[in-house]
Amino acid sequence: MTSCLQLKPPDPDADAGRYVLLIEGVDPGDALLRVLGLVSVQQARVTALTFDRRGRRFRAKLELEDLGVQRAEHLSRRLAQLPVVESVSFGWSGGPRTGR
Repeated sequence: MTSCLQLKPPDPDADAGRYVLLIEGVDPGDALLRVLGLVSVQQARVTALTFDRRGRRFRAKLELEDLGVQRAEHLSRRLAQLPVVESVSFGWSGGPRTGR
């Protein structure tokens, strides 16, 4: 059973922001590649990545930029459909970038 928890930003009309995705599941050896493959299709910029593998289980934390609310929701739904993924949670970690 796959679950997906979505924590929306205070302003649902916010376009670009930083999102954190927490992903857990079973790792047959290529789970990280499968996850990053979907992230690259969405053309999101990975600003931080943590991947912890214990036995056949994994936990990944990705911080992404250049995603709007709709793209972040879409990406989390797509990740949840991967056979290696058991749960996906995402949340908004701040406002739009500054100083660019």
